[in-house]
Amino acid sequence: MRISKYLLATLAAAALVACGGGSGDDTTAVAADVPPVAINPQTGAVAAQALNAQPISFASGVPSFGTTGQATTLTITAGATPTFGVSAGGNTATGNLGFGSCIFTVTASTFTAPHPLQLGASVTVADCAIDLNTANVTAEGGSATVQATVSLNGTVSAPVTTTVVIQSNGDVLVGGNKITSASVTQVTGGS
Repeated sequence: MRISKYLLATLAAAALVACGGGSGDDTTAVAADVPPVAINPQTGAVAAQALNAQPISFASGVPSFGTTGQATTLTITAGATPTFGVSAGGNTATGNLGFGSCIFTVTASTFTAPHPLQLGASVTVADCAIDLNTANVTAEGGSATVQATVSLNGTVSAPVTTTVVIQSNGDVLVGGNKITSASVTQVTGGS
């Protein structure tokens, strides 16, 4: 009789564990969506890291680049001195990317004068932002893949994916560096 009581107790405990303890009060911290983050001297390097080496597509072009009506691809490479590459209409431009907004300094180009992306040109995009879709992402310090878009003077890119970590206090990190903060709420789940 004694063995069956222990066996019964073990089975009951196993059933409770399988159902999450049976209490239904397990909670998970989740983040709200954050507003677009302005890319500036404080956030620029982290934003570059979030977008590193991904082709960022603008289907109808980027007016600030003089590529209106042409599919345009922007690629950012993170580093001590971030760089960029732009391609549109069979032409390319590459150079250094600075922050105080987004400042594209062209060091090589097949765009001809007087194009905004001609060799030696500098294009300043005053309204430059990254929008990370953090809605409902677990905020407990683990890595998560999210969608991100880039806005250049109101022209928004197609989404790309990037990896973030959202801490329980709401800090949103890219590569271990804070880029913004999200509101965090506790969501209750049941078994």
